[in-house]
Amino acid sequence: MRTIALAITLFTLLVLTPFVQAQTAVTFESVQVQLWPEYDRPEMLVILNLELAADQTLPVEVSLPMPASAGSPLAVAVLEGSQLVTREFSLETEGDQTLVTILADSPVIRLEYYDPALSQQDQPRTYEFSWTSPYEVREFIVSVKQPVNASRMQITPLLGAGLQDEFDGLTTYNGSLGPVAPDREVSIALTYEKTDTTLAVDAFTPQTDGSPASSDVATIGGAGLPDWAWVMIAIGGAVLIGGVVYLYRINSVPASSRYRSKKKRATTGQSPAASAGKAGVFCHNCGKQSQAGDKFCRECGTRLRG
Repeated sequence: MRTIALAITLFTLLVLTPFVQAQTAVTFESVQVQLWPEYDRPEMLVILNLELAADQTLPVEVSLPMPASAGSPLAVAVLEGSQLVTREFSLETEGDQTLVTILADSPVIRLEYYDPALSQQDQPRTYEFSWTSPYEVREFIVSVKQPVNASRMQITPLLGAGLQDEFDGLTTYNGSLGPVAPDREVSIALTYEKTDTTLAVDAFTPQTDGSPASSDVATIGGAGLPDWAWVMIAIGGAVLIGGVVYLYRINSVPASSRYRSKKKRATTGQSPAASAGKAGVFCHNCGKQSQAGDKFCRECGTRLRG
């Protein structure tokens, strides 16, 4: 019995322990948190983009924290090529935190949720994002959008200077907090003043005729036309110019010249026999070509045939 127990212990230490460690030793190359207050809901839209390290073995089970008050996630997905594809996940609530567990078969993971901790009733409005990473993060990146009609926005820790987003026109602040060790808490606090309840989507999508609002759609002025449209325009222009040049050259030739050209083509189009009759025939005796109307050869005097 002692031999069997010893064998089981050795099996656990040598086989199962490295396997468990391989499953839990997860490293993220980067984690980017995007905070979009009052974007399309009167709450805080939180978007987490997490990229596993290049040497991470896949698939791997990953558990990501989010506030329990947020309820169920808006989206849990992985990036396949250029498309986000949703994946099944499980939720486990522990106190004021919920763990979202996903089996990641792709190195890029996305988690989205709405946090009701931001209220439009506050003045000034405040929000604090808190995230404790269960894994090593080599770089933690933060991006915060300033809401429509907001002023005196302050972010702690300080991020870079605000830049205008090309898509929605909102001022966006970006910065890196550097590496984050496992189980270390990351906190981001922001405050701003805003006296109305206007959402960002209502401010930058004024279209009412169903036309798309995306910045990559061709504009009426043509500055944003896709490459294939410019190719078609170039081909059409070349055909049009060629037609104009052809018509100009035809119309620039005098009518008398066109008549002479047609007459010449008609003459050269006669049969060989008719042409031979006009220019004379060859003498069957000496081979000299006669002139039109000759009945005798001018060279040897032989009577010509035909």
